[in-house]
Amino acid sequence: MAHTDIVIYGILAFALGYGLAYFAKNIGDLFDRWGLVVSYFFVPTTLVSLLYGAAIIADLEHNWISIIYASGFLTRLIRR
Repeated sequence: MAHTDIVIYGILAFALGYGLAYFAKNIGDLFDRWGLVVSYFFVPTTLVSLLYGAAIIADLEHNWISIIYASGFLTRLIRR
């Protein structure tokens, strides 16, 4: 993997981890704001997309990119 690929995948992995943590942390707020009908269609689609992206990151088998993904997840999870 070239250096440019590592940088691009690193940025995408951080954003993906951050987004997954944001989604997991605010799922109740989404139900309150949008209602059950809209959330019924939005939540599964978003969850599958984020988990599929995480599976792609895991399949790369690159330790640094996995650490960047985990740091993005923990950054959002720890933030208030």
